[in-house]
Amino acid sequence: MKPLLPILASLAIAISPQAQPVPAQSTAAQPDLASDPVAFQLTTLRDAFAAKLSAAGVACPIPPPKLILQNVKSWGNYDSQANTLTTPLWQQLSPQEQSSFYRIAGPNPTREDERREFESGIHHWVFIHELSHWAQICLHQYEDRMPYDLEYGANRIALAYWREADNKLLNHILEHFEDIQKFETTPLPQGQDVEEYFNTNYDKLAPTPAYAWFQSQMITDLAEKRPKPTFKESLQLAVYQP
Repeated sequence: MKPLLPILASLAIAISPQAQPVPAQSTAAQPDLASDPVAFQLTTLRDAFAAKLSAAGVACPIPPPKLILQNVKSWGNYDSQANTLTTPLWQQLSPQEQSSFYRIAGPNPTREDERREFESGIHHWVFIHELSHWAQICLHQYEDRMPYDLEYGANRIALAYWREADNKLLNHILEHFEDIQKFETTPLPQGQDVEEYFNTNYDKLAPTPAYAWFQSQMITDLAEKRPKPTFKESLQLAVYQP
C-alpha cells in the first residue's frame, strides 16, 4: 500500500488553507472558462456548492471565488484575500505529474483511469474542501483560528457535501485516506497531543508527506462519527468540535 503515499500526500498538501499558490510549469495555456468542458464542470460545481450554502440559510457577504485554472504545486488553493480558487486542468500537468495518478488507478490502468483519479481527487474532493474554506469565511469562522480547527471544519463540511451529492465518490476517496491510517507509521511523536503538535508545527508539516497522515486522521475520524451531520448541520457546528 505504500505506493499510495506520494499522491495522497499531494492531495493532503493541496488542502492547506495557508499555502499561497505557487505557479508550476504548465503544459497548456490558460483555458477559456466558458468553452473548456472541464472548466465548465468546475464552474457548475462551484455554483452548486454556493447554491447549497444559500439553501442552508447562509447569506454570504462575498461572491463565490473566482476560478483560476493553472498548475500549482498544491493542485488546489483557496486564497482568502483575493477570493480565488486555483486548480489545474489535467492537460496542464507535466507528464511526470500525470503519471503519479497511475499509483492509485487500480491494476493495469489506462490513461483515462489515471485522469479519472485526478478528477475525483483534485476536482472533486480537494475542490470542495477549498470551497469549504470559502464557506468558513461566509460563516465568519476564518479569523483567529488555529490551523487544525480550520482543516477539521473544512473536512467536515466537505464530507457532508459529498455524502449528500455523491456518496459513491466519497467512499472511494475515504478508502485512500483509510489506507494511510492503516499502513503508514504515524509521524506524531509519542506522548504528543495531535492538535497541539499540528498547530505548533504546521508550517513545517504542510509541504511534507507527514501532512497526509494528519489530514487522513481528521477525515477518517470525522467519517466514523455518529450521527453523521447533514450539510446544513455541518455549517452550524463549531469550527472544531471533537
